[in-house]
Amino acid sequence: MSVAGNLDIPFNDKPKQRLKAKILAPFREKYREERAMAALPERLATTFFVALTTEDRRFFYVRNSKCGCTTVSQLVHAYVFDRFFDGNIHLCDDIPHGLENWRLHMDALTNPDTTRFTIVRHPLDRVRSAFFNFFIDQNNISRQQHMGNMEALGLNLEDPLERNFDRFLDYIEMSFEQSRLYTDRHWRPQVDNIAYGEIDYDFIGKLEFLERDLRQIFEHAGAVDVVDRFLAGANFNRSSNRAGDEFEPSPRQLRRIQEFYAEDFDAFGYD
Repeated sequence: MSVAGNLDIPFNDKPKQRLKAKILAPFREKYREERAMAALPERLATTFFVALTTEDRRFFYVRNSKCGCTTVSQLVHAYVFDRFFDGNIHLCDDIPHGLENWRLHMDALTNPDTTRFTIVRHPLDRVRSAFFNFFIDQNNISRQQHMGNMEALGLNLEDPLERNFDRFLDYIEMSFEQSRLYTDRHWRPQVDNIAYGEIDYDFIGKLEFLERDLRQIFEHAGAVDVVDRFLAGANFNRSSNRAGDEFEPSPRQLRRIQEFYAEDFDAFGYD
């Protein structure tokens, strides 16, 4: 597609960051720590960026975007503080999270007392959710990073949904061609989001059975009472859209999704 060369797809500039850390490490403590982080396998480092570990090492949770991570993060917050966070949980710094806590995350990966878990979702539903959240409802705070590119691809809210969804699938394909690992995590393959095969999870739950699976996860950690007290009636899904749930991609679009996310379908047992 000729327009591809005009797109400025946003990626994390990891290679440049790693080179800078390597050069400056002998001179500053900050860069010595960054050099240590830079030595992490890239897929693991990308996952740590969206991971959290409770200070008591009871939980290590990887927030897999568009897979109930707001609800689950709030539940972990309730475990620690006996209450939900008042505000956007993804802006909360009360629980250690992100790449800067990579040493804590590394400890959690081998700690026998830690419950390591994440949540996955059917690839079709996840892509459909991202499409509506970013480009139809336009209520995701990160949408502006991508709107220019989607408009260059022809995004027009006056057009039928199927045409705009085709444009989104084109954008996914272009992003993967440039860097699948550093594609936006909301439509990056889930096997990359969670470093599947590199992290030994105790549980990989499914959004389709969220309450059941969370009960099993928290029971394993000896904290099932948190689910009993806080999950019932909790609703943090601000990006849910019935029109998005009811939108049915064409057979050709389904084939493209199955191709893009073949590893997700296989790894997590989705048809």
